[in-house]
Amino acid sequence: MSVGFRPTPADNEIIQANKRPEENTSDVLRRALRALDRQKWDDQARQDMERIALSVKVTQARHTG
Repeated sequence: MSVGFRPTPADNEIIQANKRPEENTSDVLRRALRALDRQKWDDQARQDMERIALSVKVTQARHTG
């Protein structure tokens, strides 16, 4: 699969600012996609932890009350 991308001047500034030595634009965009995927995973994990913590509190309240 191939994806066409025409960066705006602002996009290009972000790409250049985040480019590592020896990296090309595609490498930077791949890293950005992986970072978005990790962020999505982290967000889901955080929601799961909050849901579990609430469930534990409810269970504890039932047993102590």
